[in-house]
Amino acid sequence: MIALCTYRRAPLARVLLLSAAFVAAFVACGTGDVVVGDDSRDASPTPDSSTPTTDAPPPIDKDGAIADAVVDAPPGSCAAAPGGPGMCLPTGAACRQADTTGLTCPTAGQFCCVVTCPELAPPAPNFCDGGPYAPLYDAKACIVGFACTPIACTTAGGTCVGIAPGTCPNNKFGDASKYSCGGGVGTGCCLP
Repeated sequence: MIALCTYRRAPLARVLLLSAAFVAAFVACGTGDVVVGDDSRDASPTPDSSTPTTDAPPPIDKDGAIADAVVDAPPGSCAAAPGGPGMCLPTGAACRQADTTGLTCPTAGQFCCVVTCPELAPPAPNFCDGGPYAPLYDAKACIVGFACTPIACTTAGGTCVGIAPGTCPNNKFGDASKYSCGGGVGTGCCLP
């Protein structure tokens, strides 16, 4: 009988011990003694009696809500782009929406892309009955799909131009066996 009483008290003791630990944690958090993730405050446990203490109001988001996160990136950098961090890409890379507000990148020759192109998986091996295929592009140079070749240059998002210096602004000509310009001699498919 004694062993039975001891057995039943052990879970009760555990519950009481855990409850006391939770209460202590809530009290500590409520008094401001515990600061998690904020190293900008003075860490001294007791304020100097000669220095008045003031609690600054929490930062407010543009929609009026209390900000729940602080971006560690410096203001004006691509990593601090509104709506989420942007991505620094090499000049000329495909980007769905480039930043137009002047956000900067740490490396010269890069720009801030706030909405990157989706990454599509290559087609299955039986696509085009195992034959050649080519990517399809949109006006922002993002790959938006694939098609069996040969495919018309304009269908793929390109423009047929004469093959000469300066006719294709980014100098990205599509493979003539994949992108057709109607068989014209001296023409090529300039892709975005």
